[in-house]
Amino acid sequence: MELTKVNFKPSFFGDRPVELICDGALSAVAFRYETGVCGLRIKNQHCSMVVLPYMGQQIWFAEFEGKNLTQRSIFDQPQATTKFGDNYGGFLLHCGLTNINCAGKGEDYPLHGELPFADYQEAYTGIGHDEKGKYLVAGGTFVYRNSQEYHYAYSPQLRLYEDASVAEMYIDIHNRRGSSLDYMFMCHMNI
Repeated sequence: MELTKVNFKPSFFGDRPVELICDGALSAVAFRYETGVCGLRIKNQHCSMVVLPYMGQQIWFAEFEGKNLTQRSIFDQPQATTKFGDNYGGFLLHCGLTNINCAGKGEDYPLHGELPFADYQEAYTGIGHDEKGKYLVAGGTFVYRNSQEYHYAYSPQLRLYEDASVAEMYIDIHNRRGSSLDYMFMCHMNI
């Protein structure tokens, strides 16, 4: 497997779209919503998706074969918030990892855990090639530290293959403590 990565920073995302990578039908374009949230539009000939690289690596928008699969919501753009109910409408949310917490439990954890609105320290796009063919990737790493219980790195990677009409998600969880890591995870899709 080979992968050429393009690392970027939030300053790459402005009012005007900037193409970060293009290889045939595969492309990744950086832009900023009017709400200030960074968006990365990735696409091939069958699909267009918007990943929020610094806000939970959420997939905010997904369109396959010209059909919008994203749920209808009162939010037409992602809101710059970390509160779950103040921004809801993305196609896919990573949920967990220290807790999932459901509505109405009265616990002191954020709804669906820290991952939906995690502030990613590293984000990238790139072109890779493996046994399935050439693909465009969007990914990043979020490091969570809690002095008493947790220290982990969560790294999702979304792959969009050149001729595919589906996308694939790969996730790596790296425990950085000497003790075992108990976790909860949910891949939350809204269609």
